[in-house]
Amino acid sequence: MKKVKLAIIIIYVIFFVLISGLTIFFVVKTVKKGSDLYFEQKQPASFELPFKEQDVNNLIDLLRKSKLL
Repeated sequence: MKKVKLAIIIIYVIFFVLISGLTIFFVVKTVKKGSDLYFEQKQPASFELPFKEQDVNNLIDLLRKSKLL
């Protein structure tokens, strides 16, 4: 009977250690992802325009040719 109790206690301890380890792992992973997002947002904004002036002019010409503008 003592061996059965010992086995049950060992199984509970193993599950407790596994659940605690997984919890710590996911907490650390979440905090790391949050800090990465925080510092990513702190980077200076770039002010590059998505289109160059020539691209915009080409699009306007294309719309005029297609009679959409």
